[in-house]
Amino acid sequence: MYNALTEHAQVLLGDKPFFGGSKPSIADFWVAALLYSWERNTQGKDAQAHVYAAYAKGFEGNAVMVAWGDRIGAELKDHLATRNPGTI
Repeated sequence: MYNALTEHAQVLLGDKPFFGGSKPSIADFWVAALLYSWERNTQGKDAQAHVYAAYAKGFEGNAVMVAWGDRIGAELKDHLATRNPGTI
């Protein structure tokens, strides 16, 4: 599944580690919220598993954003480990 957001985000990210430069900014947290709601959602509804898988497959084809996702995931590791699943 093609995700235009990650393609545009890649352009905005450029060669910086985070959208805010050397440290995460509000932009990083906003994109991370989307990333962990779809492409990297491990707590979603079972009925939507095929959607999460399709987004994840498309995301994995974007090496720049995957590397960013790993960096922001490391920054948010404590939160991600203890967060409650959503109700969407």
